[in-house]
Amino acid sequence: MLKIVGAMMVISCCSIIGMGFAAELKNRVKSLTGLISALTIMKSEICDLLTPMPELLRLIAEQSSIPVKTFFENCLAFLTEGRTVSFSKAWEYAARETVSMQLTPDEVSALSELGLSLGRYDIDEQKTALTRTINKLEIYMARAEEEKRRKGKVCAAMGVSTGLMIAIIMV
Repeated sequence: MLKIVGAMMVISCCSIIGMGFAAELKNRVKSLTGLISALTIMKSEICDLLTPMPELLRLIAEQSSIPVKTFFENCLAFLTEGRTVSFSKAWEYAARETVSMQLTPDEVSALSELGLSLGRYDIDEQKTALTRTINKLEIYMARAEEEKRRKGKVCAAMGVSTGLMIAIIMV
């Protein structure tokens, strides 16, 4: 009886781990989608309304969902807490520190590059930088969706299979 309970616990734990990996893939797609939406809002706010950066960061943080909201809140916090930090550094720190978005190093790099242009150049240059970053993130999102489609079910199935294999060996 104790072996059966142990086997069920092993199967459950391995299944949860596999599903956790699948959820990470799903969350990455969600983060990229949210970032693209937020940057699109940012582009229209900068080009049409000339909204100042701190106010814009606050506005986008209020309108965004959790992983993207955290990024913009972190950026605003870095910008307002330490007055010596430039906007580009605050943006870069926020991109690197917001691990809940589960972005790859290439995606973080693309996001960090955008911070070098925002608030520094004229509106047309900022619009161009935002458009370029949105296009890059859309490419990364397409790859992430493909990876989620291919690997999501595999991760969940591998978790269950590994749990079953260990349980069979135990019993």
